[in-house]
Amino acid sequence: MQQAPRRSSRFYRAVMYMAAIVIVLLAGWLALRWWPARPTTPPDPRLAIPSPFLNVKPDVQYVGDAVCASCHQDIANVYRGHPMGQAMHPTASAPPLEGYSPKGEDSFQVGRLLYQVARKGDKVLHSESLLDSSGAPVARLEAEAEFAVGSGTRGRTYLINRGGYLFESPISWYTQKQKWDLSPGYETMNSHFERPIMSGCLYCHCNMAHPDQNTMNRYDPPYFTGFVIGCERCHGPGQLHAEKPRRTDGVDYTIVNPKHLPPLLREDVCQQCHLQGEEKVLKVGRAQFDYRPGLPLHAFQAVFVKPPQFSKGQQAVTQVEQMHASQCFVGSKGALGCTSCHDPHQVPKPEARAAYYRQRCLECHDKQPCSVPEAVRRAESAEDSCIQCHMPRLQSNIAHTALTDHRVPRRAEAQASAAREDVLAAGSFVPLQLFHADQVDASSPEAGRDLGIAIVDLSRRIEGQTPIVPFVRRAQPLLEAGLNLWPNDPRGWDALGYCYRKQGRLAEAQKAYENSLQYAPEREHTLLELVDLSLQSRRIKEAIAYKERLIKVNPQYSIYYLKLADLLHQDGEWSRSNLACDKALRLNLAHNDARRLKVVNFLRLGQTEEAQREFEQLLRASPGERTALESWFDSQRRQR
Repeated sequence: MQQAPRRSSRFYRAVMYMAAIVIVLLAGWLALRWWPARPTTPPDPRLAIPSPFLNVKPDVQYVGDAVCASCHQDIANVYRGHPMGQAMHPTASAPPLEGYSPKGEDSFQVGRLLYQVARKGDKVLHSESLLDSSGAPVARLEAEAEFAVGSGTRGRTYLINRGGYLFESPISWYTQKQKWDLSPGYETMNSHFERPIMSGCLYCHCNMAHPDQNTMNRYDPPYFTGFVIGCERCHGPGQLHAEKPRRTDGVDYTIVNPKHLPPLLREDVCQQCHLQGEEKVLKVGRAQFDYRPGLPLHAFQAVFVKPPQFSKGQQAVTQVEQMHASQCFVGSKGALGCTSCHDPHQVPKPEARAAYYRQRCLECHDKQPCSVPEAVRRAESAEDSCIQCHMPRLQSNIAHTALTDHRVPRRAEAQASAAREDVLAAGSFVPLQLFHADQVDASSPEAGRDLGIAIVDLSRRIEGQTPIVPFVRRAQPLLEAGLNLWPNDPRGWDALGYCYRKQGRLAEAQKAYENSLQYAPEREHTLLELVDLSLQSRRIKEAIAYKERLIKVNPQYSIYYLKLADLLHQDGEWSRSNLACDKALRLNLAHNDARRLKVVNFLRLGQTEEAQREFEQLLRASPGERTALESWFDSQRRQR
C-alpha cells in the first residue's frame, strides 16, 4: 500500500518530462517556421533600392549593341570612333592598327629573350624563345594572341587563352612609337605568358566578362558578352526599351539616360571605371558585373582612396578624385560632372580640341572670362586653349593615372606630377578612406567588413615594407562582426584568416580558411593561403595536398607546379618533383629554378647521366653563371 504513491510520482514525472520535450520541439518548430531567418547576404540592391527606371532589376536582359544601333544608328556610328568603342576585340577581327611586316613576322630581343609576332591566316601568334650564348634557342613557347585590348590611341596589349584561363602576353604594340615591345610593367618584372587577367582588370576594358568568382583568372564560355564598352554599360539592360519604349512626362523609364539622373547617380555611371581608388571591395553577395546604371555605385562596391595627408603634390591621382578637389566642382555644389565637359559618345578631333573645351569652360565662365588679356594668352597658346593653362598634362608612366590635371588649378603648378607614393604608415591609423563616405553609414557592419577587407588587401601589398600587425588588428574585429551577420562570405573568411595568421594565431586561421572552403570548396585564393599556413606550421604533406587541390582549380599557372615540385623534393618524392618541374617549364620557359631542381632530383635518384644532361641545359639557359653553376653541381654530386 505504501509503494503506490512512489509509482504514481514516477509516472507523473515521466509525463511531465515528455510534455516538456514536446513543448521544446514544438517551440523549435514554430521558431523555424515563423521566426525570420538571418539573411545570408544583404538584400540585392537591384531589388531593394527604389528607382523610377525599370531596367535596374536583375531579371531585365541585356540585348547587345546591334539591337541598340537598329534605332540609334547615327549615335552608334559616331561612338565606334570613341576609345571606349574600341576597347577590346577578338584579335582576328580587330581594326588594323599594328605595323605587321610584309613577311608576316616581326621580332625584337630583350637580353637573351627573343620575342616574335607572326600572322598565320586569321590568327596572330606570339612566341618567346630563351637563347643560349650562341643565339640558339634553349626553349620556345608559342601562344595565340586571341584578344586585343586597347583602343589603339596609345597601343594594344593581348590576351592568351589557356582553356578559359586568361593571361596577358608579354608582347604589346605601341602606336606612338610604331613598334612591338614588352607589355607595360614587363621591363621591371617579366611575367612571360603568365600575368593573370583578373575580372577587376577586365571590368573597364570590355563590355562584360563571365568570370568564375572563385578563381583568379578562369572565365566561363563564351568568356565575353560584347567586347567593346557597349551602350548598356552606361544605359543599363535594354530588353524593356527594345520591346516597348514608353515615356512618362517626357522620360522613358524603360532605359536609363544618365542626363535624367540626379548628379550623384549620374556620376556613378562614369565612376564605375574612372574611379580607381587604392582598394576596391565588392559588397557581400555582389559579383563584378552586377552594377546597374541608375543605382548607387556604393551599393555594389566600396572604393577606398588615399587620404590627403598620405599624398603629396597632386593630393589625388584619378580623374574623379582630382575633379572633386577642384574649385569648379566645389563651386557647383556637386552639379559639375564628367559629362559637363566630356561627350560620352565622341571625342573631339585634335584640331577642334581647344575650341571644344574652351566652349565648355565658357558655359560657366562667360560672365567672368579669363583675367589674362587675349594677346598674352595667344602668345602662350595660338588656339587660346583654356586647358593648356588650367589642365596641364602631367608626367606619369603609371597605368590608370590622370594624364591631365583635373583639379583645374587657376595657375599651373610647375611641380605638377601624378606620381604616387607608397601608402605606408605605422601605428593603428589606416591610410584609407571610403570615397562615398557621405552616402553610406560608415558605422554599419557591412561598411566595417568592407574596410576590414581593404585593410587586409593593403597589408598584403605593403608587407615587408612596414609593420602590418597594427593593421590586421584593426581589421580583425570589423571582419568578425561582418561574418557574424553573413557567415557565407568566403572573401571575409579569407581576410580574417590572414589577420589571425599574421598574429601567429594559426589554429584560428586554419578554422577561418576551412569556413571559406565550406562555402566555396574550389576557392583558389583560400587554397593558396592554406598552403602558406601549412608551411608556416611545418606540415609538408598537408601543404602538398592543398597545392595539388590548387592545381586542380588552376592547372595553367606554372608557379603552382614549381612550388609543388619544391614541396615534393622536400618530402623525398624526387620523381614526382621532376614531373612537376616539367609542367612548370612547359608553361614558363624562364624557370631556371625548375632546371636546378631537376638536376638535384636526378642525383638523388642516382640517375647521373640524366642529371648531367639537365645540367648542360641549365648551363645553356644561364651562360653568364657557368663558374658558379659548375661549383654548385660539384657540391651536389658530392652530397649525393
